[in-house]
Amino acid sequence: MNAADQKTSRPSREDEDLSKLAEPDPENVQHPRVWPQIGTAVLLAGVFTYVAAAKTNQITQDGELVGAEGHTEWLSPKRVNQIQAFSKRISFLPEALRNAVSDLGAFMVYKYDVASSGERAAYWITGINIAVYVAWKFPGLRPFMREHFRHYPLSGKSYTLLTATFSHMSFTHLLFNSVPLITFSRAVSDWMVEEQEHPGHLKQSNYAYQFFAFFVAACLFSSLTSHLVATRVVFPRMLRQMSQSALGKPITAQASSLASATKTIAAAAASTAAAAASTKAVAAAPKILPSLGASGGVYAILGLTTFAYPDLDIYFIFLPSFEFPITYGFGTMVLFDVIGALRGWRVFDHYAHLGGAAFGVIYGLCGVGIWNWTRRHVWGKGPEEDIRSTS
Repeated sequence: MNAADQKTSRPSREDEDLSKLAEPDPENVQHPRVWPQIGTAVLLAGVFTYVAAAKTNQITQDGELVGAEGHTEWLSPKRVNQIQAFSKRISFLPEALRNAVSDLGAFMVYKYDVASSGERAAYWITGINIAVYVAWKFPGLRPFMREHFRHYPLSGKSYTLLTATFSHMSFTHLLFNSVPLITFSRAVSDWMVEEQEHPGHLKQSNYAYQFFAFFVAACLFSSLTSHLVATRVVFPRMLRQMSQSALGKPITAQASSLASATKTIAAAAASTAAAAASTKAVAAAPKILPSLGASGGVYAILGLTTFAYPDLDIYFIFLPSFEFPITYGFGTMVLFDVIGALRGWRVFDHYAHLGGAAFGVIYGLCGVGIWNWTRRHVWGKGPEEDIRSTS
């Protein structure tokens, strides 16, 4: 899937069942399918893009939003009323605590008011991620979450390509994905605005839905990349390694010879030795584990930002004085994932990261063209071209 968050704690019953699936019997195994997952990813990406394009057209045509970044005229009064209502609900708190909570709420409202529409979409996505993270903390929900919010390539499921992208089991994983998601959403939103001002492109007053559609498509693409590698590269390699016994013979050949042998003590001993050798082979074989997280989408955001602004300087959040070009930083991350993929490291889902990075660059090359084509062909009245950009 996207960013893999492999379990390191004591395995649950569901994980033990998955581990049995991850170690198939080479004599009676069916290769996992990929076309249902490919079809689901394409369908979901298309549906989200279509709905986002239709909503963007509606907002633009109705004139509900004004300005390049699409702030509403009624937003500030609405937020003021919300703050006042919230203050009344917490009036039972001590005055010092009530003032602190009110100030924090006002600051968050201010940050939302001044945010670009792309940043607001990033806040929505982060809110969804937090809600799913909280759901993981309820013991009664964990069996459901393991079943529907982790993607396991050998399970045959397709919808988890999407649901697992909003799923984080640990706070550290959630934090490391949320910070760059929010931080670089402004750059992606600015790039979308700049691209839409080119000659022949369409009028657009809000970019939140485009950002959300981009993020969902990126997560699906990165999840599908990881799924294809797991089922078409890792799985056959796992079978080949498991099919070799300590004597260097395929397990299937040994099973055939044992079937024709008499049921003697020697045959039983040979069978036991073969089973032990098979167990060692299984232990040494690569594993296919469930994965979850939005890192694939985050890598797409970083990839698109690097493509759009290669000279942009960035810094670590705890070292603001140490700046370096984003090209170097993102290039180092991609190099790390290439090495991890080649060496078979399992801490991260390196193929999902690489898939997300590739999607970001691909979107930079042709994403806006596909977006405008979709907006022109959605149901209803289509948008107008930006006359200012064609003069």
